[in-house]
Amino acid sequence: MKDAISSSLDARRALTEVRRCAHRLLLGKFEMQQRDLPPSMASASGAFNKLGVELKTEAFSGQRGLSQLWISQGQSDSGGMESLTLLALPSLSLEAPILSFDLVSFGGKFAVLFLDLSPFRSKHWAPSDARRASAAALQARSKPRAAPDWGVPFFSDHVVLASAHAPLEHTLPIAAEDCLRQMITVLEGASQIAESEGRSWQNEFLAAMRSNKKESRALGMIFGDDWAHEFLEEYLFGPV
Repeated sequence: MKDAISSSLDARRALTEVRRCAHRLLLGKFEMQQRDLPPSMASASGAFNKLGVELKTEAFSGQRGLSQLWISQGQSDSGGMESLTLLALPSLSLEAPILSFDLVSFGGKFAVLFLDLSPFRSKHWAPSDARRASAAALQARSKPRAAPDWGVPFFSDHVVLASAHAPLEHTLPIAAEDCLRQMITVLEGASQIAESEGRSWQNEFLAAMRSNKKESRALGMIFGDDWAHEFLEEYLFGPV
């Protein structure tokens, strides 16, 4: 029991480090300001396997290339379930990818490891050497998962989509940081496009995310179906 709790808390530390890294790299760089969310969306309480679960959500609006940043971190009693979702949307006028993480741990074992820069128009983009190396290190400690049908049109050739039983306290934050740094580099060199084109692409991506019924059901089991629907449809993955 002690080992399971220790592994769960390792997962919590890894996810907390990912959140802090996103704050450190993105908030100042893109002059992001925190948005006011309704209290019920900013902080939600539920239960999973008779354990209390708290989900804290932050939303930011930015300039200079990054328009929106969403970070939701879930924690349960004794670390039985830990999660982190991150979504970063580029300015509508930039030909740039959408950065998204979905990381879920049960009892210290990661059932979901998803990190990607979903590219505009093309599935092909060149990862940095650091991004390539850290993704390979993460994949060496995990087992690949098949992409869901709704995600295939949007996931890049370099997506990390896996599960893992091995400890990832150090490997995961490094891979996430390299994704964040790659996003910054891409945004700095992104070409201009019509806002209508960027809006259409982002709304296609967000609609695909809303179609992920597995996530909707999972949140509904913990926080209630009505809350899950409102959170996913109107806030996290709401149209731009």
